[in-house]
Amino acid sequence: MEEIKKFMYYMCSDWSLNEANRLFGPLGPHVWDRMFRPSGTKRDLLEFFGSLDSNKQQAIVDRVHELYD
Repeated sequence: MEEIKKFMYYMCSDWSLNEANRLFGPLGPHVWDRMFRPSGTKRDLLEFFGSLDSNKQQAIVDRVHELYD
């Protein structure tokens, strides 16, 4: 349960375009844009996370551990 709390805190408080750039370099803006639907509305966090490949998911999980463990 603690893992989920940390993930949600990160995604709601610290996730940003700067974080996307830090984690994914030149792909950062693309990953950030995936957070939003074509209409410009924000996606559900789990929908967004699930839309990423396993490497990108792992990068986010590793960053959560880096910040909060």
